[in-house]
Amino acid sequence: MLYELISMVHSELNFSYTLVPSKDGKYGIQTKNNEWTGQIGLVQRSELDLSIMDLTVLFERSKVK
Repeated sequence: MLYELISMVHSELNFSYTLVPSKDGKYGIQTKNNEWTGQIGLVQRSELDLSIMDLTVLFERSKVK
């Protein structure tokens, strides 16, 4: 379903994208040194511009900048 969504948006807005899996296969958790893993960490570190996934919004994740 998410792939279909990004495909539709791509068709309408005519931009390029690359599907990149999480390096550790995780959505993202905060480590003891306040760094984030998974997809959350990739976006936070600007390794990705956008992440489309079925993500549970947790209080900790809502504070990521």
